[in-house]
This record gives sequence, C-alpha cells and structure tokens, in this order.
Amino acid sequence: RMTPEGIDDADQLLRQLMEGQVAGNKLVRLDAEFVSGPLNSYRVLSERAAERARRGGKRRPDAAFAKKADELLAFVEQAYAKKSALSPDIKSYAMVVDAYAKVGEPESAEAVLMRLEKVWKSGNEKVKPNTILYNAVLDAWAKSGSISSFKNYTKTKR
Repeated sequence: RMTPEGIDDADQLLRQLMEGQVAGNKLVRLDAEFVSGPLNSYRVLSERAAERARRGGKRRPDAAFAKKADELLAFVEQAYAKKSALSPDIKSYAMVVDAYAKVGEPESAEAVLMRLEKVWKSGNEKVKPNTILYNAVLDAWAKSGSISSFKNYTKTKR
C-alpha cells in the first residue's frame, strides 16, 4: 500500500541517485522513467486529498502532495540543466499539472505548463506541449470557479 512516508523516502532516494549521476558516478544510470513512480504517487495522493475534501465538504483540498510533485520536477529540471541525460519527459509534467488540477490549483498548474514550454523552447523535444496538458490546465481553471481567470487564460492561449 502506498504511504506518504514511503513516497517521500523514494523521492529522497531518487534525488540522491540523481545527484550522484550529476556528480559523475558511473554506477548510476537514471532516466525520466525513474521519476515517474514518485510523481505519479504524489498525483494519486493529490487525487485522494481532493476526494477527502469533497466528502468532508471542504472547498479547497490540501495541495501538499501536488507541491511535493512540483518540487521533485523542479529538482529534475535543475539536474537536466547540468546533465542532459536526466531530461524530464512530457509524462512528468503531465502528472504534476494533473496533481495541481485535482486539488484546485490552476495557477500552479499553469506555472508548470509555462516551465514546460520554456524547456521545450530551449531545445528539449521530449517535452513538446500537447493538447492533453493544455486541457488539464483548462480543466483546472474551469473547476476553480474563477470565470474571469479562466477567460484570461483562454485568451492567452489563442
């Protein structure tokens, strides 16, 4: 069974391994697939937090797990800047955007999408934005109840 503590442990181990690879440790050979496990787990925990909030009548679920996913993705982006073999992939960004969408954080979901666009424009073809990501951000804005912000977002994407 997935526990927040277990995922945090996997996150920390992954970061240590990535730091080793960046430092030149030849025994460590990671790629974006290694990041998918913890990111997806944080996404699932975000979804569960949203479900608990809905059942409990809360308007806004806890975004802690979405933020942890985002922090891990930012760590991967920094590692990629030092070692191109550690490139994030489109699935990594999609999991973080989805985690933010689940907990009603459209601004954060959009910020992740903007980072993805920046990485893609810098020449990383592995993170070419797609309609699934744009729709996830649209969904987050639509669910937020902020119609004016949703309209502003759609205007900027035309």
